[in-house]
This record gives sequence, structure tokens and C-alpha cells, in this order.
Amino acid sequence: MSVSQILALFDAFDSISVDSVVHYVSNLQQNDGSFYGDKWGEVDTRFSFCAVACLALLVRYYILEYAHKHAHSTASIANAQGCM
Repeated sequence: MSVSQILALFDAFDSISVDSVVHYVSNLQQNDGSFYGDKWGEVDTRFSFCAVACLALLVRYYILEYAHKHAHSTASIANAQGCM
């Protein structure tokens, strides 16, 4: 996510293959909308936040439908919105 933030600050998305980044991030998404955070398959709400923020900076909102459903499924009184 940090790279996408820096590129957004300098309006430099033309220096990378945005489609490749979107492909990589979207491949980390699971069927329930959550995202893997690493190659070992750990799933955590913080990874979902980073993926959503990255895709939002890249203006690829259409990929976020399942992430939205996952965020709502993690909501509870104890943890509010699963740290999101």
C-alpha cells in the first residue's frame, strides 16, 4: 500500500503497470471477500484494509464488492468493524 500512496502523492501511476498491481492485489482476495496478507495464507482485517486502500487509490472500486460484504460480516459489538 505504501507504494500506491507515494505514487498517488506524486501523480505517478503512469510509471507502473497499474493493471499488474490490481491483478496481484485482487488475486489475494478470498471468496468471502477477505484478503490474504502473505504467501502463507494468513487472513486478517488489516490486510483487507490495505488491499481496499490500495485499490481505492488506483481507482479500481469494482473489485471491492466482496470486500464490502466481508467487512460487514466481521462487525460486532466487541470489535466494532473488525479494526476497519
